[in-house]
Amino acid sequence: MANAKAVLDDRDDRTQEEVDEALTALQQAISGLELSPVVEPEPSKTVLRALHESVSTMSNTDGQYTAASWSALQTALAGAAQVLDDESADQEQIDAAAVELGTALAGLEVAKAPQPSPVHVKRIKLNQLKLQLVKGKTFRLEDGVYYSNGRAAYSGKTKWTSSNTRIATVNSAGRITAKKTGTAKITVTTNERNAAGKRLSKSITVKVVKKKPKSKVTKVSAAPRRA
Repeated sequence: MANAKAVLDDRDDRTQEEVDEALTALQQAISGLELSPVVEPEPSKTVLRALHESVSTMSNTDGQYTAASWSALQTALAGAAQVLDDESADQEQIDAAAVELGTALAGLEVAKAPQPSPVHVKRIKLNQLKLQLVKGKTFRLEDGVYYSNGRAAYSGKTKWTSSNTRIATVNSAGRITAKKTGTAKITVTTNERNAAGKRLSKSITVKVVKKKPKSKVTKVSAAPRRA
């Protein structure tokens, strides 16, 4: 091509035959030109491998993430491992696996902490089934409030009432005062409610007498009866 260029540059001093030969040589040289093959770069797994190694160290044994999001991450992690092991994987496959794994990692959802079960009253008990008091005397009833979580309270969780305060009164601590002869119903009610939304109550009938009745003793012989 250099010779042809020199002839063409000096064509004024050249014969037509030399110019034609130079032109022919130039055309042949041009037609013989070949494009160099395009060399594709080797696929790179550097990013995918680093991401895979990072995710592989993660754990969900404590249930920190939701089951669904953790499962999606494990699926993407397995797919990335397959691409890393595939020597024939091209860059497009490698990039797609990296995007899928990164998306699954970003999509991890933190699981909500379990909410404790609501605590409610299950039952209430009194330490007496019935009571007889002499007029003017007092007696303190004891109550127990039992909860669904196994806990119990023995004071301050109830309200006391009397059906007839002329016969017997009761204070906030459950102490009954006998006023006059007769009967009255003493009721204790929980301040808190049960699972059905109702307060629980327990009642006892108090009988007020003028004086304590004498105990009657029946004599019994320990000796065997005669036939």
